[in-house]
This record gives sequence, structure tokens and C-alpha cells, in this order.
Amino acid sequence: QVQGLSKRSASEDAAEEPETQRHPKLSAKKQAAAMEEKFFRALQKLEENFCLVRFVIKAVKWLPPALIFGVFLYCYYVLCYLFCYVQLYQLQGNNITAIFIVLLFNVIFALANSSFYRAVYSDPGYVPEEFYERVKHQELDALVMEEEGAQKPKISDYPQCKRCLKPKPPRSHHCKHCRRCVRKMDHHCPVVNNCVGWGNYKFFLLLLTWAQVMCVFGVLCGIYKYITIGFTENIAHEIQIAVGLFISGIYALMLFGFAGIHYYMVLQNSGTLDTIVQKHKGRANMYDLGPRVNFCQVFGDDPKYWFIPVFTSQGDGLSYPTNECADEQEETFGDSLETDQLVDV
Repeated sequence: QVQGLSKRSASEDAAEEPETQRHPKLSAKKQAAAMEEKFFRALQKLEENFCLVRFVIKAVKWLPPALIFGVFLYCYYVLCYLFCYVQLYQLQGNNITAIFIVLLFNVIFALANSSFYRAVYSDPGYVPEEFYERVKHQELDALVMEEEGAQKPKISDYPQCKRCLKPKPPRSHHCKHCRRCVRKMDHHCPVVNNCVGWGNYKFFLLLLTWAQVMCVFGVLCGIYKYITIGFTENIAHEIQIAVGLFISGIYALMLFGFAGIHYYMVLQNSGTLDTIVQKHKGRANMYDLGPRVNFCQVFGDDPKYWFIPVFTSQGDGLSYPTNECADEQEETFGDSLETDQLVDV
């Protein structure tokens, strides 16, 4: 009897044991998330109350895009001026090759920069106010019909955002940087100073694609330079060309892996945050409809617009076609199809 009491008291003590001791890793994550939340709220208050703080924060946010654009301009200067004009045209007199390289590089440069511009300045897919109004009217109509004794209409079970306290469409997430919910949000990208979501995901992919092509083109031109021209007597020019070649090579390797990951996710009809939610909940990807259909959802049906920075993504970002896994997951988990409140971005 004494042993039974001691066992019972031990189990009660274990049940009353604080969560920080029972799950130290989980509690550490929650504590870090709480501290981060306090920091962002304090920063938001400072930004709202002080113009100088608001100016400094905006300036810091625009540093990464300005740096990337500066790298683009430096590569343009090295390839078009130092290599094509100074060395190919003036030193060697190879006019045809110089003109061909300049024209081809200008096309690639224009596509990369226009994709960069669209990724930075396009709406990433903020949940529109019309969606909130529609859900609100549906709820009001349901209450009226319930009071009148009529059959209650079916209302879409949208989860509520913990931060803005508004309904969230499937695959949407709240961005603490933009302070809004974003449709099919992939991540907040400091390089473009913008969220990457349904509205600009194609432009972000094209930025990776054409920047990769531009870097590979620069590396090939560098190899051609050292094979046909070699080193010249102008040391300053040679150092600048070597620096440009080094930057092109490093970025080509980085972008190859980064773009490859994103194109793989496009073919799987998934995203960075989608993958986190699926792994955490042990769910299959209900949006995977096959590689071609998945690709066309982002790039559109017309192949001639696939790699041009014009918006051709399908749908409205508020609902998505699903495969046969959707019904099974809804029955298994008994909640809405997309409760992504596990992800804090």
C-alpha cells in the first residue's frame, strides 16, 4: 500500500513537473520564439513612434538588394567594358566577337534585372481584403439562417491566424517582417527585401535562373579570355577581371544548388514552409498533381512565357486543387487541411 502511494505521488509529481524540465528542447524553442516575438514587437513600436528608427530600419532592409544590384553592375562593367571593349575590340580588333558577346550578355542582363525588379516590387500575394469580407459574410449568413431555423450552410473551415486574428487560406502563412498573411508563402527573402509567395514566386525563380545563366556566361567568357588573350600589361584591369571571374564562379556554384532545390520543390508542388508543415505532421503532399501540372501552376500553360518575367501563375492563391490524399488526411487529422500555425516566420 505504501509502495502504491509512493508510485502515485511520483507520477503526480512527474505530471506537475514543468514543461521546461520534461521537454528541454521544445521549451528552448518556445522560449526563443517568445524572445524573438518580444523583440519584433518592441522594434515595431519604435518604428511607429520614431521617424529616425523607421528610416534606419528601411535603409538596413534595402542594403542586400542594393548590394546584389551593385554586383550585377560590376559584372557588367568587367565583361562589357574591360573584356569586350578594351581587350577584344581595342587590343585585338576582334569586333564581331566583341559585339556578339555584348549583345548576348545584354539580353541575359536585362532578363536577370527585370526578374530582380519584379521579385522586389511585386505583391508577394498578401491575402486580399475581399477574402476576409467573403468569409465574414459567409459566417453572418450562417448565423441568420441558423436563427431562422433553416439548414445551416457549409462554411469553409479556415484556421485563424494567431497574429492578425484573421482567417487564413490554405498554404498561407503570417510574415512577421511584412506583418501580413501571404498566400502560398515560401520564405521572407532579405535579398529582395520582400516575401516570396504566390504573387512573385515565378519572378524569384527567374531571378535565380537568369542570375545563374549570367554567372556561367561570365565564367565562360573568362575562360575564353585567358585562352585567347591571356594576361595583358594593365595590372589594374587584370585584377578587376580576376575579381569579376571569381565572383561569377562563386555565385554560379551557389545559385546552382539554390535554384535546383527550388525547381525540385516546384515539380513536387511544395515550398519551404509547406515541407516543414508536412514533415512535422507526417502528411503526404496533397497538392502534388504530377511534375508538368505542378510546373504549370507556377509558370503557366504557355511555354513561350515560362522564362520571361511576366505573371502567368495559375489560380488566385486562395485555393488549390488536391490529389486523392486530401480526403484521407482530412479524415485522419480531423482539422482543416492547412493548419500551419507550427511555422513561425
